[in-house]
Amino acid sequence: MKESVTLILAAFGTSFPAARERAYAPVEEAVQRALPDVTIFWAYTSRIVRAKMKREQGVTVPDVCEAVVAAQSSSVAVQPILVLPGSEYDTKVVECARDVPVGTTLLHDAADVEAFARLLAEESRPADGEYVVFVGHGTHHEADRRYAELQAEFDRRGDSCLLGTIEGDLPIELVVQRLRDRGVQRVRVRPLMLTAGDHVQNDIAGEDESWLTDLREAGFHAEFENVTLLDLDAVRRMITSRCVALVEALHDEQEP
Repeated sequence: MKESVTLILAAFGTSFPAARERAYAPVEEAVQRALPDVTIFWAYTSRIVRAKMKREQGVTVPDVCEAVVAAQSSSVAVQPILVLPGSEYDTKVVECARDVPVGTTLLHDAADVEAFARLLAEESRPADGEYVVFVGHGTHHEADRRYAELQAEFDRRGDSCLLGTIEGDLPIELVVQRLRDRGVQRVRVRPLMLTAGDHVQNDIAGEDESWLTDLREAGFHAEFENVTLLDLDAVRRMITSRCVALVEALHDEQEP
């Protein structure tokens, strides 16, 4: 008889209740439909988000270490809801999980980059003469190279898409120069982020000193499209398929 499985969904987290409901609830619903016999726990990797939620909303969410202990099961797996295999993944998911199986992030390897570029370009559908600028978080971890690889794949495909990051090696100055080099006037700005939290609302689309205002001040006709990664059915399917693979691998280990 197969032992029941506990699946921990490990996200960075957001302190915005509406953003949590919009982003994480549909993911849980999709995973639960695919794995009806699995118990799902959530864990947030961000200490700041967890503390703010507890202080301001009275909501307690464990980190991955706490969630693994709380699962009280020998059949536990952790699926990260993260874009990159960066420091959050290394130190707050993998290290906390210890001997527990851990799934992969959305941009984990070259195959993921290729699939993601195709997904984003086909879903965003830039109009003639328009470019879509995706804005990611960025990181000083070596995984930041995935953003450059994603841009290279956009270029290889001939997509009218550019990628920039709030941190890391693709600042807005570089994006502005690339837009000018390509003679672009109309720009649609979209977050390459999982939730519509603080970075999206302030750093990308805020009324003061945001990517949107900077692009407008640089002379572009820029509009913001508030579509996050977890709004996309295709991304939720990617996550669900990773969860299914993790659980199937656990079941295979239980076979005599």
